[in-house]
Amino acid sequence: MKITDVKTILLTGPLTQDPSLLVFRKLRSAAFIEIHTDTELIGIGETYSGYHVPEIVPEIVEFFKPILVGIQDDEIQPRRLWERMYHCANFWARSGVGVNVLAGIEGALWDLRGKMDKQPVYQLLGGRRHDRLLCYATGSISNYPWLDLIHKIERYRSAGFRAAKFAAGWYNASDRTVFTGRTSQAWVEMESQKLEIIRREIGKEFGAV
Repeated sequence: MKITDVKTILLTGPLTQDPSLLVFRKLRSAAFIEIHTDTELIGIGETYSGYHVPEIVPEIVEFFKPILVGIQDDEIQPRRLWERMYHCANFWARSGVGVNVLAGIEGALWDLRGKMDKQPVYQLLGGRRHDRLLCYATGSISNYPWLDLIHKIERYRSAGFRAAKFAAGWYNASDRTVFTGRTSQAWVEMESQKLEIIRREIGKEFGAV
């Protein structure tokens, strides 16, 4: 088996209509990476950078593509190939969008390796560690006034979630103002008040991060 091509697939669709999200765009994009071989097997990965800067993902994939094309059989080892790609982009991809796209390529390599070995990827990574994992809603920035934040959590809970994550600060949709803390003390007081209200209104059984 030999890697013959590395492609980027960009998809764009309507953004969720969750009224609690802080959004200024009505569309959301995703970037998938496909590693093709001279067989029917194709490795598929995704990079989170497809949401933020989808236009740059194909260009970065093209940079790494020559490193992978032509690799064959037992040389298709995700860890070794990741190291090779990482060091080839050492001056600009040690953080940020470069290494983020690299993570998507790595995911595609693991997917391909799993298909080659006829094993689930978690087995290749050392075996299953948990029978179940808690799924939480990513709530983005906290909504303000706090009643709006409570309504957001209640929507997530009614959808079946038992935990949610929220960014620090708050966003008021009525006037599009954002609070990020003018002083350290103001920040601490605001976050403490936020957690106190969540615990009082929602209860301790719901996980808020």
